[in-house]
Amino acid sequence: RNIAKFGLAIFALFFLYRHGESVLAQFRRVATHWIGGQTEDALRCLQRYEALAHETGAHAMDHQIAFQSAYVHGVRGDLVAMDLQLRSLEARLPALGRIDRAQYDFLAGWRAALAGRLPEAVNLLERSVDNARRHRFAFFESIGRGLLAELLAMAGDFAEARMQANLAIEVGRRLNSVTALVASHMQRAVVAELGAEDEPTMRVLLQEAMGHARRHGHWAWGGLMPENLSRLA
Repeated sequence: RNIAKFGLAIFALFFLYRHGESVLAQFRRVATHWIGGQTEDALRCLQRYEALAHETGAHAMDHQIAFQSAYVHGVRGDLVAMDLQLRSLEARLPALGRIDRAQYDFLAGWRAALAGRLPEAVNLLERSVDNARRHRFAFFESIGRGLLAELLAMAGDFAEARMQANLAIEVGRRLNSVTALVASHMQRAVVAELGAEDEPTMRVLLQEAMGHARRHGHWAWGGLMPENLSRLA
């Protein structure tokens, strides 16, 4: 078994050596496009990656592309396509590392939230956040806490929601992640809206989120809940 794994690793390295620049370029473009709100362009990049993998017969980055594809379909609201990617990732979980498990639980929690299954979503997000916190995956801790805060506010637990949202912002600031800062400030604003907090608080949070979004072109994030964003319009 170890020899087989070693052989697959060597094959993957050979693939990346021969085609790595093209593959990594498509990977970067997928993320850049969907975070910028250009989901059609992101889908085209995913299709180019699939064509390249089929042409070469090597699939070294398939699971990372599956994660990106799940984000794209989640932002687009194509839940059937998102489910296909999540099932593919679930089958790979035994072979994936802790950071991938944290990311999978985050995506599965978001999917459950989009379907209105709040208790299931909260459970998955709590597991993702705990994993991310214990192993210092700061980005997934921030976005996980932000979405968890939004769902707790939807369930009426405003004190816990505010605490989680504030922690999401704090971790995002330490990490200096634009995506985490846009998401966490928007999610904290949702918590403020659902909890009937004062308007100046909401205005400051929205200004912070929109400032980051405009400066860096980050208009979408994993965990985006359209029904809640519409309340801020």
